[in-house]
Amino acid sequence: MVELTPPTITKLAIEASPGTRCQEATITFPVRDNEVLLGMKKRGHGVNYLNGFGGKLQPRETPLDATVRELKEESGLEADPSAIEPTGILTVMGSGKPMVIYLSRCLSWQGTPEETEEMRPAWFTVGHKLANGTLVNHLPLETMWPNDRLWIIAAILGRKACYDLTITDSLATLQTARPHADDPWQPHQPRLPESIHQTLSMQRAS
Repeated sequence: MVELTPPTITKLAIEASPGTRCQEATITFPVRDNEVLLGMKKRGHGVNYLNGFGGKLQPRETPLDATVRELKEESGLEADPSAIEPTGILTVMGSGKPMVIYLSRCLSWQGTPEETEEMRPAWFTVGHKLANGTLVNHLPLETMWPNDRLWIIAAILGRKACYDLTITDSLATLQTARPHADDPWQPHQPRLPESIHQTLSMQRAS
């Protein structure tokens, strides 16, 4: 672990710059036991990549409302808002308009996953633990966005964190900090003076 100043890139900080507006979006991961439901994107941005389920917030829509709506639209699963567990906020800079993504897990739902126009859902084993407690990953990271491997396992496991991701043509740099509150979606929330700095080549694994 490298001790750094905690990330400070927030929606409020970004929009303090004249003429700058954030896009807001959601990603949720339905989980059961040691499995997570992921969807293969069938069209548009991110086609042929696996990811969680989500999308952009509509006008006057809350992150929680958008999470429930997008999950239904993309997987056919209906979730009560109380079944959504916020796990973090991912702030993305350097790849077009700044984006704030509300990350969560879905702990219960009604219905069976079904293929939609946008996504082809499937269950994946997250991993197994060694005797020393180390998690051995089983997720197919090679079929995800390259930067996903920096944060996605922690989000699926429910480890609450705030992430600042900066993307260039060749590198993805991520700073991670733990939020003070149990709900990392709460605004104006200070972050603990502890962070991890990671850098990753943006070349897709083969």
